Amino acid sequence: MDKLSSRSVDLRSLGDKPEDAVWQNWTDAYSASAEEVREFQLAALRTRFDGMVDKISVLGNLAREQGISKIRRIEDGAALLLRHSAYKSYPLTLIERNNFERLTQWIGNFTLHDLSTFDAGGLESMDDWIDRLDQTTPLRVLHTSGTSGKLSFLPRSTVEMPMALRGWRQNFDYFGDEPHRLPPEGLGSLSMIFPGYRFGANAPNRMLDLFCEELYGGDEGKILTMIPERLSADLLSFSGRFAVAESRGDIGREQISSRILALGETARRRQAELPVRKREFIDTILRRLRGHRVMFFGYWGMLFDLAMECKERGVTGLFAPDSLIWCSGGTKGRSFPENYQQFITEAIGAHIQQGFGMSETVTVSPMCPSGNYHVAPCMIPYILDPRSGEQSPRTGTHTGRLGILDLLAMTYWGGTLTGDEATLSWGDTEPCPCKRKGAYLHGYIRRYSDKEGGDDKIACAGVPEALDRALDFIKEL
Repeated sequence: MDKLSSRSVDLRSLGDKPEDAVWQNWTDAYSASAEEVREFQLAALRTRFDGMVDKISVLGNLAREQGISKIRRIEDGAALLLRHSAYKSYPLTLIERNNFERLTQWIGNFTLHDLSTFDAGGLESMDDWIDRLDQTTPLRVLHTSGTSGKLSFLPRSTVEMPMALRGWRQNFDYFGDEPHRLPPEGLGSLSMIFPGYRFGANAPNRMLDLFCEELYGGDEGKILTMIPERLSADLLSFSGRFAVAESRGDIGREQISSRILALGETARRRQAELPVRKREFIDTILRRLRGHRVMFFGYWGMLFDLAMECKERGVTGLFAPDSLIWCSGGTKGRSFPENYQQFITEAIGAHIQQGFGMSETVTVSPMCPSGNYHVAPCMIPYILDPRSGEQSPRTGTHTGRLGILDLLAMTYWGGTLTGDEATLSWGDTEPCPCKRKGAYLHGYIRRYSDKEGGDDKIACAGVPEALDRALDFIKEL
């Protein structure tokens, strides 16, 4: 049996060990009664809170402010959600002045791991800081990208990372007798394809590291990426700061280090080479993997670009029908033809499994055939009024700001108040046609900043454009 395969899990026995819920198969998870799920979630929430409130200062401070010393009901968790912006609450001057000792102290407020002995001496970049944390501590920082240049740093660790791999595998589980759910066994023999950067500390690159270490025994030859290099946190940060300076009209006052200039020159060459790299990437797939069973993960924009390349070459059914193809993140602001998903599926040749996830959570919520994202029992969802913060009832269907309390987070507090507007049904008055029980998110989820005409994060698809502008400026220097 594959080492990532589902196991028999009884939710009623997991109140003091909620992380084991990641092994539950989807049929059992989404057949559980509302009472059984609520009982597990309440016991697990108490376990997480009691184990962390006195050890993670950010949670302790929040709990004191809210007057919560004990979890009495699931609803209490809504008051303990950290705003997603909390993970970039450090002063930007820490980055600008290479003050990585203080930055380490800051992130230490979010984790159970003791970072007091971490040596930040001699560090000159965020990439170096992340690498040294990897080498000398259990922390495995994830970063996102932001328009202000302040990256969000999430305190994942070696404890949660293997569960993220299991969560990815879990997306392809059966529910009942759904025909398109093929048994995802033998993953270690399948190549992984990702049409982006190979290395870095954002969520996709960390997942690639997991595949290499846990499934492939360190064999990089099993991983095929379009850019087999690093996506630099330093360059992403500069791109965000550049965008802000550009909008203010004071680009000339930007202070740019020699390291960033060197990174920018390297990245500029990569951008110029991108059309050639895309062709070479497709050439390699056709030569090595056409017709093979493979694994693939990415976003709709990546898949669409791949499908267009296939169309130009007269290729359909690129991969074996039982390949594991995973996609998330929506369209990221790009416009596609009305039938783009059907067009991509025909080009790829396999079912495309979709899911809703965030860097802040260990696993994701898979999409069912009815187009809804079903929330696993290991995640407690909340819907709050975006202005008053009032919590919606845990029955019926409601639209508002989405909060998630991830019970798989073992070394950091898993409660996050997102920037997303979502509609959540509890499945009692409006059951999903797919027959799964429990809470589900409706398929359309958007950021409040997009709705209100702003943007507080560079979307993944927007990163290249921001990099392009920054790199053009670097080239002039």
